[in-house]
Amino acid sequence: MIKISFRTKKLEKAYRHLQEGAKLWGIEVARKYIIRVNALQALDNTKLAAQVFPEYRPHELKGTRKGTWALDLHDRWRLLYKPSDTGIELSIEEVSNHYDD
Repeated sequence: MIKISFRTKKLEKAYRHLQEGAKLWGIEVARKYIIRVNALQALDNTKLAAQVFPEYRPHELKGTRKGTWALDLHDRWRLLYKPSDTGIELSIEEVSNHYDD
């Protein structure tokens, strides 16, 4: 099981309380955020995400964000996280609208 930390208290509150996430991003994104964090937490190693959850399109970002990974949430929304070098811990970094529309 992966150890999860959150970059901000706001991200942690949105994970623990659906309504907090719904205020930030809408109910559909908030639900999928909780589901994705739970799915990541259930892995034995973060390196397995691409094999276990191909439908979430896990992929490493490029350029200045190298080392950060993204998972699809809903429409253009995505969850960004940083796995540890060991693969047994990760930090939830942000939820963003990919194209910021």
